[in-house]
Amino acid sequence: MAEVNDCPLGGAHEWGAARPSRWAALRDWLAHGGSWGAGYLVCQRCGSADPLGGRYSTLTAWHRHPSHSLPGPLHRLIQIYRRRRSIQVEPGGYLVALLLGIALGLAAYWSFHWAWWAFPIGLVLLVWLPSLWSVIWAPSPAALGNPTRGLLYVLKPLRAAEKARQEMEDVFRHPAWTLFGLPLSWQGKRFLGGHSGSDKAINALQLAHGDPWNPDAPQLRVEVSGREEPLRFLAENLWHGARRPPEGLLPEEFAVWSIKQMNEIGTRPDPHWGHRTILVDGIPVEFVYLGEGHSWVGRGRIGNVVLTLMARNFSVEDAALVKIADVEPYVQGGRDLAEEWRRPGAGPR
Repeated sequence: MAEVNDCPLGGAHEWGAARPSRWAALRDWLAHGGSWGAGYLVCQRCGSADPLGGRYSTLTAWHRHPSHSLPGPLHRLIQIYRRRRSIQVEPGGYLVALLLGIALGLAAYWSFHWAWWAFPIGLVLLVWLPSLWSVIWAPSPAALGNPTRGLLYVLKPLRAAEKARQEMEDVFRHPAWTLFGLPLSWQGKRFLGGHSGSDKAINALQLAHGDPWNPDAPQLRVEVSGREEPLRFLAENLWHGARRPPEGLLPEEFAVWSIKQMNEIGTRPDPHWGHRTILVDGIPVEFVYLGEGHSWVGRGRIGNVVLTLMARNFSVEDAALVKIADVEPYVQGGRDLAEEWRRPGAGPR
């Protein structure tokens, strides 16, 4: 059986960017929405399409359709709608409603002399109502997760961003689980690594150590959670993070490089996980361990807390953890990094 990365002409696929014809772009847009005329990947040898499909468009759409062309409040309002909606109708659905409405409207006009244009408008709105309803009643507690916060984001985006930052900091000040990080002997940067959750609860909290702008600096992220992610998920994240793109790539070249990595990683067999013992608040805890180059990931459990460690240029022997009762150094570290990011020339080195 041929693997997805095997070219029928022999050897591996040679992926490259391609543009659809106008008719193909129209067909894809009606069926799936997204960006008009988004590019895709094909093998330069046999013409096969990217088996993962669709990812190239999400990586390059921003380059062709700059969002800053819309006025700020209108652009932010569209952002809120796209992020909050849980029901989405593709453009083809609206087109069918429009054509059906025109047909019904013309029939009503010829039979009863009613305003024919009310039918297509009414049917299109009827198709759109479930999506609008899902926006109004979205229960997400995130920064754009309620109508009041969304309105604040439209009118005063800086104030909304500050309020969202304060809420994230408060989540770490009152965590659902014990937080762990590096001891005071660590002299590098500390900051809040982020959190993940559903509409109703926080699922994971992460404390980060190291300089995120310097890929050659030692870095360690410590995540606590009440549930375990599949090991395959952790392995693929490790493989993605361990690879650095060549310098000087243009946006479309970077997109092609990224898709090649996704294809290759998606076809890799499940790895063999080793075991390492790491001190957690003075207690030896066994972690499953997987390394890739200068990066590694480990997962262990202490009590009802699942610990996941993600590291780069950081020796597993140095990963002794302690309980973190005071998160203020991480809060302040995150604020300092945000201030650095605002300075001209800041960013990854």
